[in-house]
Amino acid sequence: ASSDRHTAGARTATSRTAWQAGRVQHVGEELVEDPGASVCVCVCACLRMWQQPLPPEAEPASQSVTQLMFFATHTLGEVDVRLYRHYARQLSQSRGPAMSTQMWVLLYQEDMEDVRILSGESASIGAGVCAWGYGAIRRAFPALASSASAASRVYLGNSSEERNFKRYWWVHASLLLWNQTFGYGFPLLEYYWRIEPDVVYTKSWADLVAYAAADKSDLVLPKYVSQEDSPSYVHWRAHELLLSTLPQRERVFSLVSLGRYSRLFLRLMAESWAAGVSGYEEITLPARCLPRNRCKRTSFTALAHRRLANSTSHLSTSFFRYNPCWKCDSFLRAAVAYNSRQQLWHPVKSRECWADYLDATSSGTQEVALGPAKATHSHMAEARKEWSESCRDA
Repeated sequence: ASSDRHTAGARTATSRTAWQAGRVQHVGEELVEDPGASVCVCVCACLRMWQQPLPPEAEPASQSVTQLMFFATHTLGEVDVRLYRHYARQLSQSRGPAMSTQMWVLLYQEDMEDVRILSGESASIGAGVCAWGYGAIRRAFPALASSASAASRVYLGNSSEERNFKRYWWVHASLLLWNQTFGYGFPLLEYYWRIEPDVVYTKSWADLVAYAAADKSDLVLPKYVSQEDSPSYVHWRAHELLLSTLPQRERVFSLVSLGRYSRLFLRLMAESWAAGVSGYEEITLPARCLPRNRCKRTSFTALAHRRLANSTSHLSTSFFRYNPCWKCDSFLRAAVAYNSRQQLWHPVKSRECWADYLDATSSGTQEVALGPAKATHSHMAEARKEWSESCRDA
């Protein structure tokens, strides 16, 4: 019996390690080798971090979770806490495809050397808040940290914009930091969402999960733009060597303020980061998801066009709306006017009016919130005028 217990314990430890390494998939009660997973998501050979207990906000449902929605931020102000509380509720109360989705906050703190749970913030929001810092990237991916230093030779200034550019050579590796620390508790996990705080959605975030559920692509980003169509994109020049290895049709970029990533895709990125392959993520994320890697990509814009072609419902042709100077009031009016439509807006830097609006409802979902406040086309015209004027001022 002692020998049997020892053998069973060894098998359990081996299975857990194999799962963390991304080499197994759960099928019923069995663990089956995944032939396409030669590189780990929870990179056991590369990451030297200890597992940590799940926070109470995450633990009860973790065994059945298939998707995680991370809101990635470097600040956690009062408005953020209010909004994230609503977002967590939208997901936890959802039905259908989103009912197995859980929300987390990834909070970047520059001087932090590890990964840790912030218990007070987690309790306040009702979702796990995981703090991390660049020191954790250096420990987990020393080759990535070394190669990403090349960004300092590309962006020579120290403006807030250029500091931001430099972070986008490694910031998505935070998903692997989280996975190494807490991924053991989510055996059925299929997709990781990463959303920046200035991305806002006219409906419940659970609706977006459901919106994309039928598509099984490994990488979903807002919209891909080719080098041919946008030759003046400022980041091409730092990636000439990478681009030379790609067919012309694969030389694209996309905003990465919103994305959905499969386990396969994160394994591919883990391989690149562990080898010290880095670059501006608007280019390198799409460049890693290629047919030769058995990786399929699509965009939220393409999803919307497919839905529009196959439906008579009121789907918006501008599903992902990007402009550098959206105002909160403009978004709020659009959310009211397009209650039956789904739109992502980015960036909305000041979001207090949206928090106020959701606070005024009992559930924080548009289905309740938009009840009596029905906007007209004149309201939308006014919102477009405000946007136009604010852009001229900017």
